[in-house]
Amino acid sequence: MKEGKTGQSDPSKSSQAASTLALKRARDRRAQQAMRDRAKAEIGALRDQVSQLSERLRVQESTYSRDVSHYIRENHELRRRVEDLHLYPLLRPSPFEHGSQSYQRMKGARAPNVRISLDQSILAGLISQKATLGLSPAEGRPLQGSQDPYNSISSASEPDYLRVPLQGPPENPSDRIVQPFVHKMRALVRAPEAEMDFPSPEVRDPPSPTPRLSPSAVQVEVSRVIADIIYTYPEFDTIAKKVACIMSSTSALTWQILRTKEAYDQMLPWMRPTRLQLEVRHSAWLDRVMWPHARDCLIRDPTITFEQYSDAFAPSFSLNWPYSDDDVILEETDPDTGVKSFHVHPAFEEHVRDMKNWTLTGIDSKFWHTFPQLAIAVEESRKEFGGFRDRRG
Repeated sequence: MKEGKTGQSDPSKSSQAASTLALKRARDRRAQQAMRDRAKAEIGALRDQVSQLSERLRVQESTYSRDVSHYIRENHELRRRVEDLHLYPLLRPSPFEHGSQSYQRMKGARAPNVRISLDQSILAGLISQKATLGLSPAEGRPLQGSQDPYNSISSASEPDYLRVPLQGPPENPSDRIVQPFVHKMRALVRAPEAEMDFPSPEVRDPPSPTPRLSPSAVQVEVSRVIADIIYTYPEFDTIAKKVACIMSSTSALTWQILRTKEAYDQMLPWMRPTRLQLEVRHSAWLDRVMWPHARDCLIRDPTITFEQYSDAFAPSFSLNWPYSDDDVILEETDPDTGVKSFHVHPAFEEHVRDMKNWTLTGIDSKFWHTFPQLAIAVEESRKEFGGFRDRRG
């Protein structure tokens, strides 16, 4: 009996085991399929991501390529501008048609290669914006006794470079500084003449003696005195304005001291004296006014004082320098000694030499309101002498 029951139970167990095995295999197949589906999905997602990144990289590379090309072109353009700035005095022509007699007087001879020399401490101080006043009280005292350098009249037969303006005695603080200084420097330069032995009384134009001060040294001394005066005007609020005004007055006073053809040629051409300056006695400050026709106008109307003129001029004056103040002064360092030196940029000096760049700031400026006829004379000077620069050999 027992054996029979046992034999009957074996088929059911086998069927149950087969069913369990089938279910397990089905689960395994579904799991494997799910794994394959997930792997396929992940591969698809990675492919999409790679495709998107590749497209983004392509766009960025194209953008970077355009940017690099733009920067390369911009770099070349900036280098060209820098090169042009350094070559500015050589590339700019001096096209000015022959005009009036005053133009003929100022045209003069070829200017030398020597540039206007300014004191190193002035240029260094302007760069650091720490320029200070340094007036010497002795330089501001009027001359005493019989010394009177203001009454000499130049002969019309003399060369232009020997004919100096006919100045009166100092009448304002500026002239009380400048005129005694010019007289003192003139005496230092002329002192060696007394030691010369002229070959014969018939020699009217003996060779010029060697001065105790070189022309560049005279320029430096003059620039110091002029700078002290310029610094008293807060309206000259840029380095370009300060250096330009120092250069113009320095070139004129250096010639008045040296009275050589070289100094006359090197002077800013429109600072050379007009006929009225040579023939009509006037205040010395008029000879430092930049515009020739304005100088003549001031000589004809002596009622305009230095204080009135400077109060209107200082806030209205513009040099129209198109670049930064950083481009006015060059700073150089000696590679051997490490000593720094400072020079006016040749491009800036060329800009200063062009009369058309010296302007008054429009008809609404204080100068136009105060002295309309004088402002018209300024514009006439700019029209006649604008664009003219001495050709340098």
